[in-house]
Amino acid sequence: MTTAITIQAAIKAAGKTAIKRKTASKPLRRLIDAGVFNAKPRTLDYGCGHGADVRHLRKAGVDAHGFDPVHMPHMPPKAIAGFDVVTMTYVLNVLPTDGMRRRAIEGALVALKPGGHMLITVRNDVENGGYSSRGTFQGRADVGALVATFGLPAFPVTENANFSTFLIVKGEANA
Repeated sequence: MTTAITIQAAIKAAGKTAIKRKTASKPLRRLIDAGVFNAKPRTLDYGCGHGADVRHLRKAGVDAHGFDPVHMPHMPPKAIAGFDVVTMTYVLNVLPTDGMRRRAIEGALVALKPGGHMLITVRNDVENGGYSSRGTFQGRADVGALVATFGLPAFPVTENANFSTFLIVKGEANA
């Protein structure tokens, strides 16, 4: 029972880190500039916070949807499947354990169709784990090691001092 409470408390605290933005996030702008969304793929922003990236993609004509356990938890279960692209931006950094991070990746993989692409962005400008005065966690996440537990490689797409984005391709064996 304490584990469930701890998980729920961590998710609630993670929800406090969501930024209300009017524009697309920097990682999304980078992916747009790289042409990731040119074919207008059916896209899910997993851990979308308040949905700014979803709104931006929709304005660009992308069939975009958002799910966030705190701010947008009401997506019907059948709707969370068959996505061409799943983005997960700064989600893993706000979850305090690798177990919670693996569960988030697993949820995103379920939404991704075989052959689909998941793009995970993590912050590089945070220390290796700690809680803020608001009770929110920020820490580094080893994307390669986390997705390897699902038998998948993570390919670096972009990297700078602030963030790194990794590409994960879901094969038939991981469906």
